Amino acid sequence: MPENNFVFNSVSSALSQENFFTVSEKEGVITFEVESGNELSIVLEINEPHKFFFHVKRDTVLHLGLIGDHTIKDLKINGIIDENSEIYLYFADFSSEKNDFSWEFELAGKNAKGVFKVASLSSGKDSKRFDILVNHTGSGTYGLTDCYGVAKDDSFLSFYGNGHIYKGRTESRSVQNCRIMVFDENSHGVVKPVLQIDDNDIEASHSAILGKINPDQMFYMTSRGLTEQMAKELITYGYLRPILNGFSDEESQNKIQSLIEEKMA
Repeated sequence: MPENNFVFNSVSSALSQENFFTVSEKEGVITFEVESGNELSIVLEINEPHKFFFHVKRDTVLHLGLIGDHTIKDLKINGIIDENSEIYLYFADFSSEKNDFSWEFELAGKNAKGVFKVASLSSGKDSKRFDILVNHTGSGTYGLTDCYGVAKDDSFLSFYGNGHIYKGRTESRSVQNCRIMVFDENSHGVVKPVLQIDDNDIEASHSAILGKINPDQMFYMTSRGLTEQMAKELITYGYLRPILNGFSDEESQNKIQSLIEEKMA
């Protein structure tokens, strides 16, 4: 199955695309419908509030990279993943001020797969919350949610994950990992993964890690000539760097690195 790559610097540029997938807008919701039998890689820069709906049809693979700069607000995403289809969603978040991100995906078809990864950097007086709900309504489904965040200054960052395996959806797997590193005394984080399991023949696990920056690591780096600011930038980049796996084009990777540097300044 050949992979087709699309990079859009705005939602409006994506609306004109009608090859391998269709994009439409109705009542404020941007709908992406990915046609059956395709493997697509889509990168989309988001610079204003949006509501998205993604329908990944049967026997299809969608790699979706989203980049949110400081202007993005309250991104809401819903999606349905059909039988034998997969979605890999990577979100690099560099939004500012107060934001609530709400995602809900339904692994509706047999053997549907959803991988959802978030890297978020919170600074200044930002207050950001992520709610990610993955519903396993098909049997043999697999859902993975990975959230990595850094909170600095006076900011607040929270990750709430929910994996729900419905009754009779046997041989399904739900995995959640939430991690936040706080840099300063006045920065705060909350991690709360939740599992709702209505059947026995399944696999489910979750982990939550919340902690301060390692002082030994800071000492080691500053003792070798780096300033504290430079050391924090390197640690942050290393902590959030896995999100780059969802962005194969060099332009998007450079954009993400620039946004990290801008938020760390």
